[in-house]
Amino acid sequence: MIGQGVGLEFLIPLAIEALQRDALVSGDLYPGDLLAAVSKVQKSFWHRHTDWFEAVRSILRRARDHSPSETVLTILGEASAFIPLD
Repeated sequence: MIGQGVGLEFLIPLAIEALQRDALVSGDLYPGDLLAAVSKVQKSFWHRHTDWFEAVRSILRRARDHSPSETVLTILGEASAFIPLD
């Protein structure tokens, strides 16, 4: 549903909780798919929710620094709302 932009006000906080425990947690498809979906949410949503934006940005940084796998690098490449992460 996050990938479709449905119920973001309710789902993003839940997603952030799960991602803080494990950045590469699997939603339904593959490890990291929840982070991938969250990282593709439109910029306009993040402009309204800067605290959630910073939480996701922190998760993306941690994933980049601690597990620079191909999955993480792909997610980072698609996370245009969060670039630059530094």
